[in-house]
Amino acid sequence: MVHIYYGNGKGKTTAATGLALRAASRGFQVLFVQFLKDGTSGEIACLRKMDGVDVLTQKGSYPFFSSMTEEQKEAAAKEYSDLADKGLLFLKEEGKAKRLLVLDEVLHAIRYHLLPEERVLELLSYSNETREIVLTGYNPSERILAAADYITEMQKVRHPYDVGITSREGIEW
Repeated sequence: MVHIYYGNGKGKTTAATGLALRAASRGFQVLFVQFLKDGTSGEIACLRKMDGVDVLTQKGSYPFFSSMTEEQKEAAAKEYSDLADKGLLFLKEEGKAKRLLVLDEVLHAIRYHLLPEERVLELLSYSNETREIVLTGYNPSERILAAADYITEMQKVRHPYDVGITSREGIEW
């Protein structure tokens, strides 16, 4: 089944992480792939300690998309294509073990044209009774939404950012 956690509210990655922890504790093999993040957030540190969970994050360090040079965009696109390839290999592995693939912030990578939507739709085609796939980010397309079995929209009502409070270690990252 395909799960989507999207919107401008806090909790998308947290929800995906919770599902990954639950799945790993029940014997699933989990691959947690992060796009547009540097791999230093608290949930990644926790996931890396769990048996049955593999984590992949970008190797390069990139600024926010709006500040990226064309060279950085090209490097990120290559790196994200490689991450998608690894996700596809994970889903195609033989065996009866249940699998969960989390593509954290992949909807941003699609939106910024750093990863083609067709690549993600190809990954989603491998969803079945033993393959669960989670996508997080903002503004999924109608095609992505149509492929989903679960859709949860996180809506911001109030957030400390609105009054100038920046992200806090252990809470937002």
